Parts: sequence; structure tokens; C-alpha cells
Amino acid sequence: MVRRYFFVLVLGYSRLRFVIYLPEITQSWLLWAHTRAFDFFGGVPERILYDNPKQLVKRPRPEIAWQERLLAFASHYGYLPQACWPYRPQTKGKVENAIGYHERDFLLGLDPLPADDADLNRRALAWCAEVAGRVCTSTGVTPWERFAEERSHLHSLPGVAFDCRSVETRRVLREALIAYASNRYSVPSGLVGRTVTVKEGFDDTLHVYADADEVAVHPRLRGRGQASILPEHHAPLWKALGRLGQKKRRSAPPVGASVSLWRPPLVSVERRPLEVYAALEGRA
Repeated sequence: MVRRYFFVLVLGYSRLRFVIYLPEITQSWLLWAHTRAFDFFGGVPERILYDNPKQLVKRPRPEIAWQERLLAFASHYGYLPQACWPYRPQTKGKVENAIGYHERDFLLGLDPLPADDADLNRRALAWCAEVAGRVCTSTGVTPWERFAEERSHLHSLPGVAFDCRSVETRRVLREALIAYASNRYSVPSGLVGRTVTVKEGFDDTLHVYADADEVAVHPRLRGRGQASILPEHHAPLWKALGRLGQKKRRSAPPVGASVSLWRPPLVSVERRPLEVYAALEGRA
């Protein structure tokens, strides 16, 4: 069974909705989904109300504590994050209705669910555009009509997108490898012993940085105990091993040379006739 998650963002005035499917619901994927929604709307709303997801909200009440990356993200895009009161669904009715409507109108018509996420999201985006042309029972007009008024109130998109990728650090092992999610990836051998930054892309790639320089890009491995090794990363190690082998061969003794082995010295033993021993035993 393949598990799928979808992210929904609804504009409060027009009821224009955006839906995108995600492979997982990590903080990075949720922030990335925000950026796709902002692109779809062509701007950023003044405020966003959240249903207290733990990836974005540390503690909803009594005093709200946000995750640091969410605050950095909101500051970058210029909007104010707000949190719903727990166990009060009436404060988030617009998005709850949008989720139910999407499940009934879109998901029930997909049998089977597309295996390709890109295809699934193309269909979901087309569905968002289609339902934006339907009359909303709450407003009496289509979301597109109301969005024509709402559009001018959205903040402009920043010139540079926020880097939503997950950020972790790893120490480079002596084999010029780093360990990440139960697999290993090569880096240039000159980085052995140093600490590097690892960022997981949204296209199934893994990017490794030394300071600000990107030093390696690998396909993201699934499963456990696998390795992705780029030959150019380990080439200097193989050269060093080759030089070491040549040095050892030069220092070995030439063929046919005599080699002395230590032997214990010989001990001379006096030989006596058997009568001597018989006399000692009293038999003589």
C-alpha cells in the first residue's frame, strides 16, 4: 500500500483553494508546499491560520511557540502566522470544508490512484482551476470572481525563494563517506574528518556542502545499507594506495636472495651403555 498526503491552502475571501500531494509530511515538505501555493496564487496572503501541526508549531497554548524555521519562512515571505485554538473546528471551517470537498469530488473519482506523484499533482492542480470556476454556496459567486478583488491584497513574491530543504550535518568518515538515513554517500577525499552540510532536495537528490560550496550531488537512496560512490571522489585514495603498494614492492628483498632463519643451538648428549642405568636402579 502506498500512503499519500495532501496539503490544502484556502484563501479566506475568495475561497480559492490549492491542493498538492506530498510523499511525507516533514517540515521541509510542508514549507515547500507553501511555496507552490504562493506561486499558484501569484502572491502571499497577509496572514495564515494553522491547525497546529507539530512540524510548524512547538506549542499552541497557552503561549504559542513556533518552530524556528517556520518563523524564518514567514519572515522571508512577509506574512503573519496564526494558530487555531485546539479542539475548536469552527475556527478552521473553510479549510475543513475544502478537504472534505476534495476527497469527495476528486479522490473518489481516481480509481486506482496514479502511481506517479507528478501526474497526480498535475491532475490536482487542474482540479483546483476547475472548481475555482464553480459557484461557491457560501459566497454565491465563483472563487475566480472574488479572487479578482482579492489579488491586489496579496504581498508580492520575494525575488529569491526560501530554501526549504532539510539541513543536517555529518562528519566525513575516513573512507570519504558520510552516513545519511542508513545509507552512505561519497564526498571528495580531501574532506575526510571535516563536518559537511547535507540538504535533501525535493527531486530525490542529496546535496552535500563544505562551507558554502556544493561538493557532491547523489540520487537519494531508499532502503538501508546501500552506498552511492562517485569515482572521482575516491580516485585520490586509489592513487595513494597504488603509490604505497609500489613503495612496499621496492623495499622487498630481490628474488633468489638468501634469507637467514634463526635456529636454536644444538646440544650434545653423552651416550652411556644400558648397564649404567641398570646399576642405578639396583638391578646389576
